[in-house]
Amino acid sequence: MRVRVIDKVRWIIKESPESADCYDTLEYLIHSREFSQKYSHKMNHMKFNDLKQDTYHKMKKDGLFSSAANIRRSSRKCQEMYPETRGKRWEKRQEAQEDTIRSLGYTSP
Repeated sequence: MRVRVIDKVRWIIKESPESADCYDTLEYLIHSREFSQKYSHKMNHMKFNDLKQDTYHKMKKDGLFSSAANIRRSSRKCQEMYPETRGKRWEKRQEAQEDTIRSLGYTSP
């Protein structure tokens, strides 16, 4: 069974709530998990942190890891669908939403 990126994102955010507010952290954790599950045993049980930068970028370019754009889209969708995955930045945006709408003149008469 193929695991969707949104399911990976949800799992990572629940395990590491700080990743809900930082796409870089989320991408790192997802790629680390994908590497350990799919490729570590093929590379003599190498750890993700020991992977050389050029090897990582080649694997990323070859599509062996989830794309950053897909991770970001999935993160936004996940926060929309699952309230427990929303971070502090989401809360701040929601608090500021009414003021922003009013300042742009979108309030109804």
